[in-house]
Amino acid sequence: MLEIPAVPEIFSGLPWNAGLSTGVFHISDSAVIKKPMSDDLCKEQVKVEGQIYRRLGLHTRITKLLAIHEKGIILERLQYPLRQRLLNLRKDQLRPTVHKMTRWAVQIAEGLQYIHSCGVKQVDIGTYNVLLD
Repeated sequence: MLEIPAVPEIFSGLPWNAGLSTGVFHISDSAVIKKPMSDDLCKEQVKVEGQIYRRLGLHTRITKLLAIHEKGIILERLQYPLRQRLLNLRKDQLRPTVHKMTRWAVQIAEGLQYIHSCGVKQVDIGTYNVLLD
């Protein structure tokens, strides 16, 4: 089990990743916090997301929830998300092999099948929120 790192009182700088309602901030080498960016609606969305993570529990294709904190949800920090892999390949003018792309597609399908079997529907699917082996 990963140790839950301390959450800073104030977050300085830009989030590591951001959406319309949340920002993801690095809090240690092994954890990030996803916190609301502004109003009560954003806070409610983060609260609901934390409840969904709790319902999903542990699964090899789902980011691990470490804790629910008053400032947001603390998640395991994965080291190499798909989007970064694709950007690195493009920078190096390389393409993933068909075998690798097929493996990634299967992993995405496994994760989606699992969350759907738990009664959760994911409709925001893209390389910005897909994390693979």
